[in-house]
Amino acid sequence: MRGFLLGENHLYHKSPVDPEGVAATISALAHTIIGFCCGAVVRSRKTLADRTVRLFVIGFTLMAAGFMLSEWMPLNKRIWSPTFVLVTTGLASMLLATLLYFIDMQNHRRWSRFFESFGVNPLFLYVGSEILAIIISVLSCKPAIYAGFLTIFPDPYTASAAYAVSLMLLMGVIAYPLYTRRIYIKL
Repeated sequence: MRGFLLGENHLYHKSPVDPEGVAATISALAHTIIGFCCGAVVRSRKTLADRTVRLFVIGFTLMAAGFMLSEWMPLNKRIWSPTFVLVTTGLASMLLATLLYFIDMQNHRRWSRFFESFGVNPLFLYVGSEILAIIISVLSCKPAIYAGFLTIFPDPYTASAAYAVSLMLLMGVIAYPLYTRRIYIKL
């Protein structure tokens, strides 16, 4: 009975590190809980200015703690190290505070409409992007598309980023008309 749940058969065998193990799951749960806490700050009844400052301070504290601890524990996304969780949640919290400041406090909303279109149908767009990825894979055209990006961007990392951004923009072509017509698809 030993090893029934956490034995050798349940480990990730494609690399020397198990990115989906118990430790990574605990870190991912912490990541989620911190996100819920930041959401609670946003939804609180305090003034918008207070919520924005509070989010920024929380984010800076988390990020600073993560960077300080990275001297002893590496910042590693692959294994979802605690330092990775602290730094990324801190950066996300500060970005959210910055967006709250510019969009809600300064009322600069026009540029954010495109991104709002992703926020009103997120699950539908996620499933749509997965279906698009499957279609591209089945049609075996991914290597040709990526090769095309490599001719424009010789650096493989830049080509990969451009490929990802273009797929995101393609999903935006679907998302924005739904948003402008106030069509919200719930899955």
